[in-house]
Amino acid sequence: MRFFSLFFILPLLFSCATYSSGYIPNVSLDTNISIPAEQKKNITFSLSYYEQAGDEQFYDYTSMTLKIREYLSETNLFNKVHYVPTLNDKSKYHLHFDVKITGTSIENQNNYGAIWGAVLGIFPMWIYFNKDVSMFVFSGDKEIYSITAPEKIKDVMWLPLIFLSPFFNHGTVNAYVRRKTLRYLMNEVIENKLYLFNENGK
Repeated sequence: MRFFSLFFILPLLFSCATYSSGYIPNVSLDTNISIPAEQKKNITFSLSYYEQAGDEQFYDYTSMTLKIREYLSETNLFNKVHYVPTLNDKSKYHLHFDVKITGTSIENQNNYGAIWGAVLGIFPMWIYFNKDVSMFVFSGDKEIYSITAPEKIKDVMWLPLIFLSPFFNHGTVNAYVRRKTLRYLMNEVIENKLYLFNENGK
């Protein structure tokens, strides 16, 4: 009896495919920029995080912090890159990253999941998550630049999608969207010469 139940339940659990909206453009990140050593600044960065839709794994705080440090360091535009816990701890030259995850509420996710399971995944249903990452650049106490990279993620639950789920799932889409988001924000730093931290960012 237990095997018989698993035979029907397991396909339902894996009949979900995740994909992104593609709002953030793919950019080619130029890490070969050469600037005089005396122009390279010691910078700090911080990260704030707001999660409303129950998908905190998508932007795990620790891994996101490590990735931001990695991308900032790999640009070779800064002397030293140091993480600080809050915006209040910022140094003279600072970048703050604000991550917001909103979308289908946890209550509605549970309701949709129950309905979908009751009809054995015959009809497609979906839930969505907005993944908005903003970057704020500070020179002294003055904010000199800000930009937001918005992305929408959709989970489509439908039995035929069992063949796509190994390739389009939270793990693969998480890595793709985070990589695209950080590359886009780093490109803004490069294109606008924000690494100089001039008042007008130019």
